[in-house]
Amino acid sequence: MANQSSSPIFPRLAGREASAAVSASRRGSASFNDDIWALALAAAMLIAPVAIHLVVGDAGPSWLSGASAAAIAVAGYARRPVASLLVIALYLLFIDTIALAAGPGVKVVDELTIPVVALITLARRRHEVAAAWSSPREAGFLLIAVAALASSVINGVAPMTWLPGLVLLAKGFAMFYVARLLPISELQVRWAMRAVLGVGLVVLVLGAVELVAPEMFINLGLRPPDERVGLPAVKSLFFHPQLFAWFSGFIALFLIAHHGLLRQRWMLGLAILFSMATILSARRRAMLSVVGGFGAGIVGDLLGSRRAIGRRFARWAPATLSLVIVSIGFLPALIGLYQLTVDRYMVGGGVSGRIDFGPIVVDIGSSGNGAQDAQGAPARVALYQASLLVARDHFPLGAGLGRFGSWMSRTDYSDLYYQYGLDKVYGLSPRFPTFITDTFWPQVLGELGVVGLIG
Repeated sequence: MANQSSSPIFPRLAGREASAAVSASRRGSASFNDDIWALALAAAMLIAPVAIHLVVGDAGPSWLSGASAAAIAVAGYARRPVASLLVIALYLLFIDTIALAAGPGVKVVDELTIPVVALITLARRRHEVAAAWSSPREAGFLLIAVAALASSVINGVAPMTWLPGLVLLAKGFAMFYVARLLPISELQVRWAMRAVLGVGLVVLVLGAVELVAPEMFINLGLRPPDERVGLPAVKSLFFHPQLFAWFSGFIALFLIAHHGLLRQRWMLGLAILFSMATILSARRRAMLSVVGGFGAGIVGDLLGSRRAIGRRFARWAPATLSLVIVSIGFLPALIGLYQLTVDRYMVGGGVSGRIDFGPIVVDIGSSGNGAQDAQGAPARVALYQASLLVARDHFPLGAGLGRFGSWMSRTDYSDLYYQYGLDKVYGLSPRFPTFITDTFWPQVLGELGVVGLIG
């Protein structure tokens, strides 16, 4: 567990003891060693699957490349867990890009790595399990587990469908408990922050290169830009602009928070650049999340105490003014994104046709133009609305794992999509089911019902 101290991630204002510890780490110890370890582990996890893919090719099983990376990751975690866990997390973040060189089999890394990492953590920290128990949280987890198993059995879902679905669902919970049980010092947290910022700077620079020469990234196999309302939809090293948007926004929020506490100008400068990168990705939810996170942080700080409230207002003024100026600079594009949202989800955006779900009607695209329909037909809205009907018809436990909004429901195309007419919605059809996993909560409500949603 990280120490519950109020000292910041970067060492200034951390007090004499913390400052001395950070200085010691800079003179040659944990931080440097973690840097070397992380670089070596990342290199091994990149080189091994690429080499196997080049040697084996299509002649052998595709999962060999993923198994090699997973074995290296597990071995690294067993030796140096905190640094290795960060490398694993970043590896999974770029997994689609890595698969371009290592083959699609590398995408099984998380399924192979996370269960073993969880078992290693549980074995080593078994004495701390009881201390980490929290009744509300574990009660929620129990509700989810009951809903997942009971709904799958009651609805007669095939084991080859619901068992993989259970593994996929459990991955996130397993990672949560790994992080919950793993002892992490403040020095390691600071190191991880600097390491992620370093990766972020590389991503940011390559995003700038993509603005000037997007053909370089297309030649590498990365998807072409998906331009929106004049914004280039930058993605940098990521396979999709959405990941670039969330990653940039995540770093921007941390830099804004640190600037507010430490008053270092370079942090605000980088925060502005990462905020601009989030806008250039043309992803609306990531932009709104930066604004929402920033606003929530300010409110939380101002409500914390009535003392020195004027000084706390002042600490956020530079970041607030900077974000306002950036927003004004991109105002035409932001207005265009707002109008696109209205056209797509409220007006219909030129789509024709509708599916009647009884009490709910969903507009769908039926013009025959795939690109136009992809913009006009709100597959996410259809998933949300249909999930309400699935939860109603399979109350209170849902329809079972692998049957709605999940990867397994896409792989073994679920009969529920035919039953509720979603097979006619662009992006949800058997031939083109790409948008089935675009949003998460319809899966929770549809597969786990009200009980799972509460959990």
